[in-house]
Amino acid sequence: MKFDVATINTVCERFVGENEDVIAAAVISLIDGAYIAGKVDSPGFDESLLDFVSAATAGLFRGKMVGRISRLLSERKGKSVKGPLRDIYIGAAGAHLFMSILENHKAVAVLVSQPDLPMGMGWVHLKQLKSELPQGKAP
Repeated sequence: MKFDVATINTVCERFVGENEDVIAAAVISLIDGAYIAGKVDSPGFDESLLDFVSAATAGLFRGKMVGRISRLLSERKGKSVKGPLRDIYIGAAGAHLFMSILENHKAVAVLVSQPDLPMGMGWVHLKQLKSELPQGKAP
């Protein structure tokens, strides 16, 4: 899976610059939890913290517990249910994290906002960011 890293960086940099409540915007691989590209604009939230968020994000969307939930739902519904999580919100001290799987299902868009941004606006920002990002489809 190839991602257009330069375009992702450009989109994320512009997005963070244009939205004063947005601390960071990034794309994270669901395959290995790696930080693919993005922009961080906060002294208290740097790229090393984003690496930690990247690793945790892959676990949130594809971890053992999600697998167990998928199997349980599949058994109960009588049909295959894979990866039931599509969006995740985390309210942390000093920041809100909004995450959503990209169309290709191999990566996640992450938006980190100031804690005073209303939750609904965070989701609106994330939806807008996703619409501007290349989706990383295989050629």
